[in-house]
Amino acid sequence: MIGMSLTNLTSITLGPGYWKFNTDLLHDTNYINLIKGMIFKSETNNKYGNKSVMLELSKMDIRSETVKYWKIFKYEKLKYQKTLEEQPKLLQQIVVNDNTP
Repeated sequence: MIGMSLTNLTSITLGPGYWKFNTDLLHDTNYINLIKGMIFKSETNNKYGNKSVMLELSKMDIRSETVKYWKIFKYEKLKYQKTLEEQPKLLQQIVVNDNTP
């Protein structure tokens, strides 16, 4: 007989979830150049001689660099959006505070 007891399932912490590549980065030339450089470096520094190992290590490195790059990309995009949203407010204040006819 096999038995199982499930108690206190709320104490289980979940990981970050499934990672999906954001294709918006494929339009960013800086990102493309970064990844091309990483691939070139992995090919030239292949210590293992095994292309399968090199591919898996390259995928792992590309994923970690992509996550870092995306965080910066997203931050800059939000910062730019915020400045665009604030511009009309600043212009409105200038018009309101200007006493010239």
